[in-house]
Amino acid sequence: MAEFVLSVVAKGLMAKVMSLASEHIGTAWGFKEEIGKLQVSLTKIQAVLHDAEKRQVSDESVKIWLLELKDIAYKADNVLDKFGYEILRQKVETQNRKKVRNFFSPSNPIVFPFKMGSKIKNINQLLDRIKTDVTLLGLRESLNPIPKIGLDRETDSFIDDSEVVGRGDDVLKIVNLLIGANNQQVISVIPIVGMAGLGKTTIAKLVYNHELVKKHFDEKMWAFANERIPVTPDLEDIGRKIAKRCGGNPLAAKVLGGMMRFKEDKSEWLAIQNSKTWDSMEDNNGVFPILKLSFDHLPTPFLKQCFAYCSIFPKDFVIEKKLLVQLWMAEGFLQTSKRCFLEMEDIGNKYFDLLLANSLFQDPEKDFCGDITRCKMHDLVHDLALSISEGETLHLEGNLGDDIDASHIRRLSLKSNDHTTHAIPLSKDGMGRLRTIFLNCVDLGDKLLEFKCVRGLSLSGSCIKELSNSIGKLRHLRLLRIEDTYIKLIPNSVTVLYNLQTLVIKNCRFLKELPKDLRNLINLRHIDIDNSNSFDFLHWYGMKLPIDLGRLTCLQTLPFFHIGQDVGGQIEEVGCLSQLRGELRIHNLEHVKDKEEAKTANLAVKSKVHKLGFYWSCYRGEGNSNDEDVMEGHQPHPNLKSLEIDNFNGEKFPSWLLGSDNIRGGLLLFDHLLEIRLNSCRKCEKIPTLGHLPSLKVLEIMRMVNVRCIGTEFYSSFDGEGSSNSRGGSGSGSTVLFPALETLVLEGMDNLVEWTEPTAEMGMIFPRLKKLKVWECWKLTSAPRHFPSIKELIIYEIRGLAFEKIISELTTLTSIQIQKVSELACLPQHFLQKNTSLMDLNICYCADLESILPHEHVWPICTSLRSLSIHGCHKLSTLPDALHNLHCLEDIEVYRCHNLRSFPSIQGIASLLQHLRICCGDVVLPTGLQSCMSLQYLIICNCPHLISIPDLRNLHSLILLEIDSCPNLISIPDLKDLPSLTRLEIRSCSKLKSIPDLKELPSLTGLDICDCSDLVLIPDLKELSSLTQLRISGCHNLISIPDIRQLRSLTQLGIRRCQNMRCVPDGLECLTRFKCLWIGDFCQELNSFPSLNSIRHSHAPLQRLHLYGWDSLNSLPEAIKYFTALQILEISEFGEIISLPDWLGNLSSIQELYIYNCKNLMYLPKTQAMRRLIKLEQLSIFQCPKLEERCAKGSGAEWSKIAHIPKFSSNTWMDHYNS
Repeated sequence: MAEFVLSVVAKGLMAKVMSLASEHIGTAWGFKEEIGKLQVSLTKIQAVLHDAEKRQVSDESVKIWLLELKDIAYKADNVLDKFGYEILRQKVETQNRKKVRNFFSPSNPIVFPFKMGSKIKNINQLLDRIKTDVTLLGLRESLNPIPKIGLDRETDSFIDDSEVVGRGDDVLKIVNLLIGANNQQVISVIPIVGMAGLGKTTIAKLVYNHELVKKHFDEKMWAFANERIPVTPDLEDIGRKIAKRCGGNPLAAKVLGGMMRFKEDKSEWLAIQNSKTWDSMEDNNGVFPILKLSFDHLPTPFLKQCFAYCSIFPKDFVIEKKLLVQLWMAEGFLQTSKRCFLEMEDIGNKYFDLLLANSLFQDPEKDFCGDITRCKMHDLVHDLALSISEGETLHLEGNLGDDIDASHIRRLSLKSNDHTTHAIPLSKDGMGRLRTIFLNCVDLGDKLLEFKCVRGLSLSGSCIKELSNSIGKLRHLRLLRIEDTYIKLIPNSVTVLYNLQTLVIKNCRFLKELPKDLRNLINLRHIDIDNSNSFDFLHWYGMKLPIDLGRLTCLQTLPFFHIGQDVGGQIEEVGCLSQLRGELRIHNLEHVKDKEEAKTANLAVKSKVHKLGFYWSCYRGEGNSNDEDVMEGHQPHPNLKSLEIDNFNGEKFPSWLLGSDNIRGGLLLFDHLLEIRLNSCRKCEKIPTLGHLPSLKVLEIMRMVNVRCIGTEFYSSFDGEGSSNSRGGSGSGSTVLFPALETLVLEGMDNLVEWTEPTAEMGMIFPRLKKLKVWECWKLTSAPRHFPSIKELIIYEIRGLAFEKIISELTTLTSIQIQKVSELACLPQHFLQKNTSLMDLNICYCADLESILPHEHVWPICTSLRSLSIHGCHKLSTLPDALHNLHCLEDIEVYRCHNLRSFPSIQGIASLLQHLRICCGDVVLPTGLQSCMSLQYLIICNCPHLISIPDLRNLHSLILLEIDSCPNLISIPDLKDLPSLTRLEIRSCSKLKSIPDLKELPSLTGLDICDCSDLVLIPDLKELSSLTQLRISGCHNLISIPDIRQLRSLTQLGIRRCQNMRCVPDGLECLTRFKCLWIGDFCQELNSFPSLNSIRHSHAPLQRLHLYGWDSLNSLPEAIKYFTALQILEISEFGEIISLPDWLGNLSSIQELYIYNCKNLMYLPKTQAMRRLIKLEQLSIFQCPKLEERCAKGSGAEWSKIAHIPKFSSNTWMDHYNS
């Protein structure tokens, strides 16, 4: 590994040396000669690296030489990096006009050059010794130029949505030539001719993907002819021999195929065929040497280093592409030059794509725009990365133990399982060499300072509650990632990390603001804060980002910007960020004065911002609105792919969203738009014309309450005289509107009455629409009928007339959800006959539904139906007898249909039925239940007249049996011969006196018996060796629970509201996996809580305890003080308790404490005791009025005891929050 690592480090060093020379740093600071000497030494050493790499396998002295050289190279990189830091520091000070320096500071203009000159001299001396060893070792100079990775010119038929603007007319001409040919027997060729770069391939793609072409031709194929040598018979013969050596292993074949596609010459193919790697085929079925061969043939050392770096991740880890590229960048693997016009991120993306093409990455995931965002590595590929990076990457997990010899470790992944780690088992020198560190549940506090050379630092885990101020001394840091922590503040010292390129903050919900001097991080390229973070809601509470972000001119990622009224926080700051790309959400637009101020954001020239959101506060006053003017000034770049407008109070949308001409029509500029969301634009009366957008896939229109009619202008600005401004010209023969739309949502349109049918002259509408959702449009009475490709239909709260129109001509449905449709007595007669592919039918809360279909005989035709679900249809009295003819039916749910009197036989569908839920008043269970050999889930509930349940012994596949709210049920059948049953739940069966024998249920893992008031006996449980959860609640006549000492798998036990019980069950101390206990609310005559001493001696430490007392109890069971492993404690309904004991402070592992319904409780444990709860993260107090008053924030007598706890909630706090 040393050679390619050194190649990467050496090139980075040369770049830094040349940068120092070009800026005359050495001359200015008095060590020009040493800089020149360093450059010469690096050049000479680079020349022998290739020879050293070949010889290290057989010559141990060369191997040692390479390791020494690598250490020196890293030291040199750190020294030169300090120069870069000093240059950045001076730039920031110049911007801030700071003139006062501390003479003794590292940045002192006299001391710093002297120290740095001495360090460079020392590096040169070390390199002199290395150069001397070159001669002694007989290393030879050899040319091994790093090949350039060019952009692959091979094309496919997929459209890159950022490629083309303004080719619609050319595309249409070619489409018309293709589909308008008269002689179908003559094969014609239409050439597209032009010089390189004119967009020939792009036009061909647009033609190939045009809707009219798709419909006209039965088959299409995209072929590409490039300059590569075709696969000759010789190459084919070699390829077959190589494939044979794969031994039929798919991973080997995939990796080899990915590698061979980049090989063009016969000699390259022969080199792979004859590689010595094939001689070691015994390991991993021969796959590992093939993987190594693929790695060896990666074209550049940089690409090899990027792959080896991935060993930092654990196996089966989902790798985020964006983060991985940023980590590569932090380590210096992504080198650019003045002759290269690509950003480092572009190079990293290319490297990622090459590793994916070589099958070293797999399982790629794409976002909505079709861009790959995440991937994984196969376990064997991960093993390869670990073997290559051996000696540089270290994984530690769990018990970290003693110091480890890690003299050459550069990357560390450290995970603690108990949240208590405060040390790293590396020496101080070892920690000082680390360049990338992943810390999971490890809080090091000020010890972070030991990582003095770290480039990438990732901190995650709830144990991290504070970020040390010393982090500002990690001057080499390029990437800081903080995830899933409880920190409330990022110290302002972070803003002197001038090398910082990436700041990632994810799921840190207590963090309220970024450091105020963030503007000083002039090298910052990415501020990546996810949507779940509290920052996404800052505008609700009037908080703001730091001012002067416009100074961060390198910034590419800024997912949101909140406009303030102060200088430095206004919209013009966005205008200064010319490098922005990806997503940008702009909030608080009510603070923008007018169109001219809006234009200062310069969105029209931000070509790489593909996702834009415009948001006004929903709580602003009704005063004079300038929203239209502001929106007009925010015209985006034509490359935009996603647009969202929220709480816009204008009456009409901006001209750039409405602009048109007579040829193309509509949104002239935005051919790449994939999704549009218009939300709460409450004053707009019309929806803009959007039908011409060629790429639009998702359109969501929500809460536009002033829209009463969606007219024909929604589809096209058709003039009614035979011409249309939409793409494709005039007439129904060629016009396609909404050609790419796949999802359409209309939601919360309170006043929408009419949705107009498009006219025939408009041509084809919605040809690719797959999902239609019409939600809460309760006034809608008319709607279009023509949806030729729809697969999924979701209807909620509209009138039956509009619903019937929407479904009247549907033939392609696979799923339909019908909820709260008024005036719907039944589905149309031919609905199921037409939709022969329908698999899911869900009807909910249709108050007027009397039957599913008017005539039962059509049911057998719908043979594809897999799931039938009917909920809350109170007028439904019968189900069709023909139900048994639906031979593909797997799931039936019928519940809350209180007028249903009978259930048809399921005999004919018994072989496939897997899920049956019946919950319907007076209904009788269906016949044929015993024949359902595939049934896995049987749920019977709310059947008040059900007395007994038929024999279930043939249901060998049954996994869950749930019986709930059957008050007249007096018996349950024998439960023998149910080998698959894992959960048995019996609830609210008040007349049930006994439960059948449970001995022959070998798979039962969960038993839940609740609110069976007449139950007096629980059957023997000792044979239930798989039982992990046992819950018994609300069984008032139950006196005791059978001995549970044999339940060795039990992890959770709940016993409560059994008011004749006086003690906990025997045998708790024998449970070896016991973790969670819910217990209490026993016999009210008891003056103290039953003893829990048996748990104290349990073989497994209790982690979760929920105690339920009663009114007369004034103390907690003292045995709790010994439960030192508790992580969650709930105390509820101890009516007479006044204060909590101080021994609670001994429970130092507690993370969550809940106190409910203790009406007389006033005092928490003493301050010292509360402070000993060092892991306490959550305290909740509800229905404890006296204690809540004393815990009032800032003023309560108990507040000082809990002020340090990260998360506190109470009734008082919630009342304040809601107000």
